[in-house]
Amino acid sequence: MANSVLNLSDLNGSNGFVINGINRDDLSGFSVSNAGDINGDGFDDLIIGAYRASPNGQDSAGSSYVVFGFATAATTNEDTAVNILAQNILRRYTDIDGDTFTITDFTNPTNGTLTLNDNGTTDNRSHDLFIYTPNANYNGTDSFDFTVSDDKGGGITSTFKLNVKPVNDAPLAVNDIVTTAFNTAVNIKASTLLANDTDVDSSNFSITGVNGATQGTAVLNDNGTQDNSADDFILFTPTAGFSGNANFNYTISDGSLTSTASVAIAVSPNTTGTSRNQTILGTPGNDTLTGDAGNDTISGDAGNDTISGGAGNDTISGGSGNDTLTGDAGNDTISGGSGNDTISGSSGNDTLTGDAGNDTISGGSGNDTLTGGSGNDTLTGGNGNELLVGGIGKDTLTGGNGSDQFLLASKEGIDIITDFRKGTDLIGLSGGFSFAQLSFAGNNILVTSTLEIWATLTGINTTTLTSSDFTSV
Repeated sequence: MANSVLNLSDLNGSNGFVINGINRDDLSGFSVSNAGDINGDGFDDLIIGAYRASPNGQDSAGSSYVVFGFATAATTNEDTAVNILAQNILRRYTDIDGDTFTITDFTNPTNGTLTLNDNGTTDNRSHDLFIYTPNANYNGTDSFDFTVSDDKGGGITSTFKLNVKPVNDAPLAVNDIVTTAFNTAVNIKASTLLANDTDVDSSNFSITGVNGATQGTAVLNDNGTQDNSADDFILFTPTAGFSGNANFNYTISDGSLTSTASVAIAVSPNTTGTSRNQTILGTPGNDTLTGDAGNDTISGDAGNDTISGGAGNDTISGGSGNDTLTGDAGNDTISGGSGNDTISGSSGNDTLTGDAGNDTISGGSGNDTLTGGSGNDTLTGGNGNELLVGGIGKDTLTGGNGSDQFLLASKEGIDIITDFRKGTDLIGLSGGFSFAQLSFAGNNILVTSTLEIWATLTGINTTTLTSSDFTSV
């Protein structure tokens, strides 16, 4: 049966050897020292001196027993697997029967995983090896039990110890988002940026540098305390006149390893114009933008924006989102973009377009052009002479005061005209259509050839309409 006690008489060349004195009183083994690694297997060997031994009948000839070292423990670094040869473990075991040993069972370690690999030689167990992989970021001691059996069924269970040495893990920097006003520098505390950064080894890390700034400059400031990084801050100054998304990178260090993250800075637009002609750009968020005097170009970008052109002839674009757009004074050009927008021209001769979405468009005073675009739109002209174009969808058109024109087209849906006045307003026919191609039934205007209904006129018997109520455009 296998046992873990080595008798010096069992040294056989594979586990060690004996150096005997030759003559009487040679006293071999009288003086011994560290043997080092005699057989070059990576384990220190042991010399045991027995200088009073009498080998070969020679009194006090002495003997020196060289015992080869073997594995009783293994050491590896954190996050690093280690291979443990089975034969190095088995070397410590002997059997009076001379049987062959194999490792037949083992337990899993507490702080890692263990596999027994045949090393590509299924029929040769002497090449087997254990592969120990410590758990991520674990360091400290670990162990596993294993059973050594001989070919007669005898066995013994022992413990193999493992030592996982710590290594320094790099900190992990995480991206951040900051906002600032138009033409306004912002101080960003280092502690704010570090709040979502981590290091599995400690919390002792700091910002060591900034770089890669776009649309502005970024400067790391020690706040007058060079030896105290806790009160450091970064001064970001956006480029003059810029609004939108700026950026810079910052690097953190634990004193040895580093990590880099980016800071996205949303620079708010100039929300109020001046007497000059301004270009005002919104952000992807919900903006409130005002043009004031001057001929301004204002774009809301994404988000649900509120935009006022102010005085002057302004060009306003809502972008995506459900926007509220007002031209105010002047001859303004306004487009809603995608989304369900509310558009008002106010005073002036305005060109108002809803684009996509179900839009509400009001002309106000002045001679305005109102176009719904796609979607089910509501167009209201106001006090001037308006051109109302519903576009694709089921639109509701109200001309208001003045001599208004309601433009109809094929395959754009049925428009409801709420206040058509004979002798004052006109119905425009696009696409080469003429009065002769139309039919009339009740409140409806139809295309004779297809019976497609183009419009329904509230309160009007369309059979009373004549060619003088129409115009081809």
